[in-house]
Amino acid sequence: MKQFCGLAFLALLLNFLTCDNAATRGEIVNLKNPNLRNGWSMNNLSAQNEENIVNPDGSDDVTDEEGDGEALEGQNGSPEKSAEPKVHAQEEVNKESLKSKAQNAKAEAEKAAKAAESAKKNTLDALEKVNVPTELNNVKKFAESAATEAQKQENIATEAEKKVAEANGEVVELQKLKDEVDKAAKKAKQLQLKAEIAEHAVKAQVAKTEAEKAQKDATTAKEVAIKETGTSKSENVTKAIDMAKKEEEETKNQASIASENADKAAKAAQEEVKKEIKDENKEISQLENEITKLGDILNTVKELASNAEDASKNAKKEMAKAQIAAEVAKAEKAKIEAENAKLIADTASKAAEDIAKSSKAAQIAKNVSAKAEEKSKVATEAADEAANALNEAENPESKIDDVKKKATEAVNAAEEAKKEKSKAEIAVEVAKAEEAKKEAGKAKVAAKQVADKSKLEKAIQAADKASKKTDEASKLAEEALSDLESLEKETGEIKTKVNEIKEKVQNAINAALEAHKEKTIAEITVEVAKAEEAKKEADNAKVAAEKAKETAEKIAKTSKSTEKITEEVRKATEFAKTAGDATTQAATEAAGDVSSEEQNQKKMLQSIKQKAESALEASQEAIKAKTEAENFLEIAKEVPKAEAAKEEAQKAATAAEEAKTEALKIAEEVNKSDASESEKKKIETAANETAGEAEKAATFAKEAADAAKDTNEAVTLAVAKEKVEKALKAAKEAKKANEKASYALIRTKKQYALEPLEITSEAGYNITEKEEQVKEEIEEQEDKASEEEEEDTLQTDQTEIDEVDISVDNEEEEEGAADEQSEGEKDTPEKEAKEEQASGEQILDDKEAHKTLAEKFKDSNPAKTEGDKILETLISDVGEDTLKNMQQDLHQYFKGK
Repeated sequence: MKQFCGLAFLALLLNFLTCDNAATRGEIVNLKNPNLRNGWSMNNLSAQNEENIVNPDGSDDVTDEEGDGEALEGQNGSPEKSAEPKVHAQEEVNKESLKSKAQNAKAEAEKAAKAAESAKKNTLDALEKVNVPTELNNVKKFAESAATEAQKQENIATEAEKKVAEANGEVVELQKLKDEVDKAAKKAKQLQLKAEIAEHAVKAQVAKTEAEKAQKDATTAKEVAIKETGTSKSENVTKAIDMAKKEEEETKNQASIASENADKAAKAAQEEVKKEIKDENKEISQLENEITKLGDILNTVKELASNAEDASKNAKKEMAKAQIAAEVAKAEKAKIEAENAKLIADTASKAAEDIAKSSKAAQIAKNVSAKAEEKSKVATEAADEAANALNEAENPESKIDDVKKKATEAVNAAEEAKKEKSKAEIAVEVAKAEEAKKEAGKAKVAAKQVADKSKLEKAIQAADKASKKTDEASKLAEEALSDLESLEKETGEIKTKVNEIKEKVQNAINAALEAHKEKTIAEITVEVAKAEEAKKEADNAKVAAEKAKETAEKIAKTSKSTEKITEEVRKATEFAKTAGDATTQAATEAAGDVSSEEQNQKKMLQSIKQKAESALEASQEAIKAKTEAENFLEIAKEVPKAEAAKEEAQKAATAAEEAKTEALKIAEEVNKSDASESEKKKIETAANETAGEAEKAATFAKEAADAAKDTNEAVTLAVAKEKVEKALKAAKEAKKANEKASYALIRTKKQYALEPLEITSEAGYNITEKEEQVKEEIEEQEDKASEEEEEDTLQTDQTEIDEVDISVDNEEEEEGAADEQSEGEKDTPEKEAKEEQASGEQILDDKEAHKTLAEKFKDSNPAKTEGDKILETLISDVGEDTLKNMQQDLHQYFKGK
């Protein structure tokens, strides 16, 4: 505004000087022209003066017009008088006027030169702030040349003014000097305007550049605001983002306005800028016209530059708002970070306490967690205060510094909170290292116990390594704890120290893990050894089971026990293979590298343990299968006994059935004969008794068969033995029943043979025939007994079992029974003979009959044969009553003769 007022004042002053210059030229003309001195042409001169004194800006101000008019009026008022004294007086007045005007012109020249110099300086200063467009590339040279030339014109005006002041010559000479001063002043003014045009054009460019910078800063602020907020959805953050986006758009608009005006200013100034600055000899009127044009150009450039500057200011204002939004976003981010740091530090404190409640590391974690909470409060307060600026739209430039300060305070507090969080986190790690040290100690003890118990070389080596790693872990954990205590009090940069502690903690944990690893290796070694031992046992069981199978096949190829043994052998073989596979897998895994991670160690050990357990279980199953095979082998040995008993019982039952059939046939024949009813009754009773014993023999034979079957199907040796015993017992009972049936059959035959007959001359033949019949029957019994003995011997040879000799056992029992019966048999004839003598009757002696039968059958029936034994037993079983009856029958027979 001051520049504008100064320019207006300068224009008025130049107008004044121009008018004075025109009036002076009129006076000089009057002095030189007598006609004019006579006054005839003054009116034209006055009119000319009035035209010439009009200001370049169109105003009607005049300078020294009244004085000039009075002089002219005096001349016109007395044309007849002599004007000589007045002329001299007028000349003096004109000289003084010219000197005064020259001084004013000189002053204007000085002022213009100074203005040009100031414009040059401002231009040069502005040029340092911007990159001027192409058309203004020479603006610096232009401004410098204008200022330099203006200074020259000032010097010219000064010199001319001095000459005017010192001149004592004619007015004409003074007028020339004054014109020289005026011209220099005009040129200086012209150069001043050119310099100012350049200055304002450059200022417009500065405004454009600043507006563009403001636009970039606003965009940057918006991006910062968006970046800093992250995923936060808080009210202040949302508001800051919206504001940053809005102000960026406003800044862009204002920058566009500034750029447009600056470009127009540059274009308006470019015609002058590209012109060469030189001193041309122009008339004052030409200079005045050029000054007028330059003034118009300057005004245009000024207005455009002012618009650009206003737009730039607005852009800066909007940019400040965007920056406020960005700072608020920073503060909000710092606030959130501080809160997170507080939460993490608190979590870390609890974690450290959970790991090792009474440890120093846990206490340190608790302390730094409290500090983090304090810093979080500071950050929150600072961020909230910064956010208040979002609601104050006026004078954002004045608030940006305060907002930045609060944002910085929040950021710094957040950084401090994060430091404390880092301390808390590393405290947790140190606590872990302390616990790892303890666990390593346990691993060391466990590894030593495993090594001492197993005495395995590999386990002992692993225990030694575990001990060394435990010592290393302990040392590193203690160092880490000491460093943590120092770190707690640290207020500066802690990143390096934290990393150092982390490294020590990690090394301590690694050493502890190595100790665990070596303990695991020791345990794995033991498990693999167990698996290998289980494999050996399973292999041994398999071999034993195979042998049992071979033996069983030799003993009884048809026995079901043999099939069971084969199945158990298959199982034993399968389990032995399973044990071998599990052992191989366990050994393969154990041969691999054991991971340093505890979880992987546990998995590997568990896997090897499972395989070792599988091998052990398979071994136990193989041993069990071997035991079962051996059990079935023992059962198989019992089966032939039961089968032999079954055969014996079956033979006895068959013989008894044959005796039954024969006895019933005899009874039927007697029943059809003329025998007495009593005799028929006796024979029928004997036959029925034979049939009953035959049925018993059949029953016992079935029991023996069932017992043999049960023996074959038995799954335990005890049951098999029980069933064999039952079969043997049933066979024995069947044989007894068979024997009784045979005795009953003999009795039947005896009754049949001794029934009363009519004696003819062929009686001796009949007796002989009966004896032959008895002999034949006895021989048949002997033949059957002999056949049975041969079959028993053959069966025994087939089964190759020495224990099974049922026939021999029975023979011994029968020999004992025969001896007892022989004694009774000896007593019975003697008793019967005495009774016959007491009765006084003459009868045949039954003793002699016995002797006769014995002598006749002696050669054909050796005593050692089974038939002889049976005969003796049968005679013994006849008993006292039977012999008496037989004696009576014989007595009646001979008495009748």
